Order: sequence, then structure tokens, then C-alpha cells
Amino acid sequence: MNQILIVFNEKDLKPVGGPAGYLYNFYKELEREKRKEVVFLQESNKKKRKWIRNIYLKIPKFIRKWIQTRRNCNKYKNALMQKSKKIEMNLEQFHVLHFHSTWSMYLYREELEQFEGIIILTSHTPVVPYKEIIEEIIPQKEYRKNKEVYDNLEKIDHYAFSKADFIIFPCKEAEEPYYHTWDKYSVIRDEQKYHYLLTRIPDCRKKLVESIDIRQKYKVPKDAFIISYIGRHNKVKGYDILKIIGEKILQIYDNVYFLVAGVEEPICGLKNQHWIEIGWTNNPYSIIEASDLFILPNRETFFDLILLEVLSLGKNVLISWCGGNKKFADFNSEGILFFHNVDEALKQIKYLYTKDRKERIRMGYENRQIYEKYFTIQKFTKDYLEMIDDIVKSTDKRDRIE
Repeated sequence: MNQILIVFNEKDLKPVGGPAGYLYNFYKELEREKRKEVVFLQESNKKKRKWIRNIYLKIPKFIRKWIQTRRNCNKYKNALMQKSKKIEMNLEQFHVLHFHSTWSMYLYREELEQFEGIIILTSHTPVVPYKEIIEEIIPQKEYRKNKEVYDNLEKIDHYAFSKADFIIFPCKEAEEPYYHTWDKYSVIRDEQKYHYLLTRIPDCRKKLVESIDIRQKYKVPKDAFIISYIGRHNKVKGYDILKIIGEKILQIYDNVYFLVAGVEEPICGLKNQHWIEIGWTNNPYSIIEASDLFILPNRETFFDLILLEVLSLGKNVLISWCGGNKKFADFNSEGILFFHNVDEALKQIKYLYTKDRKERIRMGYENRQIYEKYFTIQKFTKDYLEMIDDIVKSTDKRDRIE
């Protein structure tokens, strides 16, 4: 197989959500299998100044947040004005370039004009990227002040989806938010470019932190029914929907508790002793493991890693009927419950609540079996390399015919 460059800085790979986590899992598996076909973008050997980072971390949190916001604003402005700094790369040794954001493709647009190989794009955002930037990343005051500049961000997405030779999505359902949030998507979309590869993850059971009693830590009774949520507190993720569900459930049941992880902004949680805001955590799997049910209430979704993590841990999950979530109806698991609206969510919670503990464990185990059969990182690596190989062969064959 010809060498593949994943255009994502290796030093930015982290066990988190989004493309950084998606690619981190892939990177670690490639490393474990000692595969050499795929490499990641690397900066030249540049000494890290730890003392600068140490000083930065001592700055008050609100100032660090302001600095990060300014960096984000400048990042996208500079891309539009061709002022962005980027890592130099020698493209001659690569047959395939795989980008994981439309922004990074646009950043290297000059180099791509000279590149004779195959360009692949995977976009990971739950809505079209330029809308996510405007609605979630850039402060509204900044947006209104520079509206003409930020509205041009759409051309980055237009360029990337048009320029890419092939586009990889986890499944067809994951395209739904792009149709919903970008009226040009159906016009730009070229069916012949599209390939589908399910996202997969490493086994989360192996990462469970031992000897932590979550119920004891958060003062939750042993016989309580725990509902958990881990993620961003915004409308796209459906956090406001979760609050409505929580408020109604807590009015009905005295022994239900919500354990909610993630930074409590821009939307704050309920003011209720049974609604526990944990904040950012490095121990999400123990929270999920302690739960009877995990809720994923997205308004729009691509293909959430957290859902796969819940399956890996063998827990029951309640998910909104949208985007990539719809794909999971194919697996016919009793442990995957769906809802279209708040009333349906309440019915599904009540349904699971009436089950005894053994029955809930059995239902969750069905999810574990689905993970083992379809969603291991080993299967992802095998299928990814085979897909790229097929793309290369089909492209070479097409070139010979032409």
C-alpha cells in the first residue's frame, strides 16, 4: 500500500472527543500493530518551553478562556486572509492525504494545487463546520462586529467538499445534520465521492479506574436509579432538552439521581439535590459504569464517540432520533432506547425504571455484544486500510481507462 498522510498534528492527539480522540485511538492501534502505511503530520523538532506553559496555567481561568477565544477568532480570520501559520509537509512521498477538517484543507489549498495524489476529507462536526464556528466558538459580540468576515467561513466548507476526491463518513445517517444546516450541501454533494466507515474505539473496560465508588463519592444511595450525561452543555448537544427531561423525572421519582459531567457552560444545570454537576472529569467511564442509564439527547449529531463508549461498557442508553444515532436502530438491541421528543423520553425512562436490576444488566450486555462484534478499534484499522487500498486501486484503474 502507498503511504498515507493523516493531516493532523501528531502532538495534538488526545484521548478526548472529536477528531483528536478519533485519531488518537487510531494512532495508538497503528502503533500497537506496528503499521507503517499511515503517518501523521509532525512539526519540526521544536523545543517546548515548559516554563511558558506553567506560567499560563497559573493565569486565572477566565483570562485563559479569553486568550483561547482570541486565538480561535484569529485562527479563522487568518485562514481567510491567507495569513495562517502551518506545518510544512513534503507531499512527494505520499499517495493519499486524509484531512479531518475543512479548515485544514483550506489551509493547505496552495499545496493541494500541486498535489497529484488522492485527497480525502472526513468532517467531524455535528453541524456544517462554518455554522459551528459562528454559533459555538466565536462570541456573538465578535461575530456581529466582524460579520462580513465570518460569513465568508462558508467558502472554506464549499472549497473542501468540492476539492476532495473522496469523502468518508461513518454512515449515511451522519450526513443528516449537513443537509439540515447547510442548504448548499445537497448541491455540492457528489454521490460518487462518498464512502462509509463506522467509527470504532478501544475497549473502555480496560480503562476503568479501579477502587472508586461513584455512589459513595457523590453521596448517591446504593438503591438509587442513576441517569448520566457526559458532554458539552449546549443546545446542539441537547443539554437544554436533558434539563427538561430531568426536571419532569425528578418530580415523579424520589430515588432517581442525575450525574452530569462536562463544563457547566453555556447552559447551567438544574438546582436540585438529585442533579449533580461534576464538571470536567478525567474519569468518565466510572461515572457511566455506575449508571443505570446514559442519555444522549442531541438535536443534531454526527457519530458520537461517547455512545460507543457506553456500548463498550455494556450500559443502557437513551438516544435522540437524529443523525448518526439512527444507525443504531440497525442493531435491534433492547439496551438502546430511542426518543423523538420529551414525552417519549419520559416513557422510555419509566420503562427501564420498572425493570429489575438483573434485567437491566441483561439489556446492557446486549450493547456490549454489539461493541465486540462491530466497534472494536482493531476492526476499524483493518477496514480503514482496506478501504484506502480499494480507493487507490479504483483510482489507478480509472486513470488507466481515461
